[in-house]
Amino acid sequence: MIGTNGQDPSEQFLKLLVAQITNQDPDHPMNSTDMITQFAQIQSALGLNSLIQSSQTFQRVATAGTLLNQRVTVYDADRKLKLEGMVKGLDFSGTMPLVNVDGRMFPLEAVKTLGDI
Repeated sequence: MIGTNGQDPSEQFLKLLVAQITNQDPDHPMNSTDMITQFAQIQSALGLNSLIQSSQTFQRVATAGTLLNQRVTVYDADRKLKLEGMVKGLDFSGTMPLVNVDGRMFPLEAVKTLGDI
């Protein structure tokens, strides 16, 4: 996982921890238990984020799978083209599932209605 500035969050955390240790008050040094606790918390948060991403990917695949052979309405990215048709196939080769509606590929998010149109 990459942080908002393009760095690995673990790397960001370690840099912050080094800065804290370097700049700590010598009369009141940081407790090693606190450091370990902070590191465990960041690792736990990263693990949860990974689990959430996996769950979202599974949800998109499951959702796309239910559309096969269903009538849908889709719009292109500019919402200029509206197409009503049958989902003939699915493509999971990219980062987001694509649906084949009567021979044209659309991202899953382009599907706006399902069923009798």
